[in-house]
Amino acid sequence: MPAPLKLAHDRVVRARNDYIDGKHTAEIIAENGLSLSTLYKLLAGKGAAAGMPVITLRRDLLQPRAQRPARVRASLVDRLWRAADRQVREIEKRLRLDTPPDERERDARVLATTVKTLRELRALDAAQAEQEPARGNEHGPNNLDDFRRELARKMDAVIASRAGPSDRGA
Repeated sequence: MPAPLKLAHDRVVRARNDYIDGKHTAEIIAENGLSLSTLYKLLAGKGAAAGMPVITLRRDLLQPRAQRPARVRASLVDRLWRAADRQVREIEKRLRLDTPPDERERDARVLATTVKTLRELRALDAAQAEQEPARGNEHGPNNLDDFRRELARKMDAVIASRAGPSDRGA
């Protein structure tokens, strides 16, 4: 493993001062040839900045810690909605193909679990919306029953398109 790069003292001081002056971190990194992690180490008084005082990060000054869990929670909810959407799309693709009954049964169980998860997410969003009335809800469908009906309609259409003319009369 190569030895860590030694930074010139003037470069360290310039990067720290630029940060204090409010310069954007991308500019500081580009102008001083640093990585983001190296810049944060310098601001923390570590590495080449050992012995220098710690510089409080701007994001710590702008947002109180109490707001961070809400941001993390919102990110998690967004990721769960995207995962559910991705799962439904994958199942729709598999339904278009001729899949064995055991795979269709597995897909049905996955869909049931996905719908249950979406219902719980909606409940969490509703509880959060009551606490923050101005926030609103931008995640997912407004009505899970409508979502289920639409999903069932799409699945029926895919199955009907696969079925032959003799199957449709039955």
